[in-house]
Amino acid sequence: MQILGKSRVKRCAALLLAIFLILPLVPVSAANAPQPRASDYLEECSASVYCADGGVIKVRFGVTGTGEMDELGALEIQLYESTDNTNWVWVATYAPADYPNLMGHNEVFYSSYVTYTQGISGRYYRAFVYIIARDNGGSGSYCFFTSSKLAP
Repeated sequence: MQILGKSRVKRCAALLLAIFLILPLVPVSAANAPQPRASDYLEECSASVYCADGGVIKVRFGVTGTGEMDELGALEIQLYESTDNTNWVWVATYAPADYPNLMGHNEVFYSSYVTYTQGISGRYYRAFVYIIARDNGGSGSYCFFTSSKLAP
């Protein structure tokens, strides 16, 4: 008993061959599609801790808005210290009221830093950063921890 005729088998084989030859040339639409933003206000942000000799610890950040923002920057930075890179203790907080360089105005991109001068050699430092973008009465924010760094 024959299920498919020879001509039908050839057509199916030709179709499968064509699909397998063409498929690698077709881009995957999900990979090429624009990825959704974290908010309507924040395009991207980053922050890092830098440790230098003499107990100097710097937390630097950069933030890009989706356009020019009324306010763009860090609403708060908290610095933490650890002896074992596991258990963390708060050591300092920075906010725009005391550190106006944390917030830019009428900017698309803004970056700045804060400096802690009581770092201890051999200890780890990391920061919790609260980024915000405000425009026309709306806002978007993003909070994250930086990776830790060992003070020299």
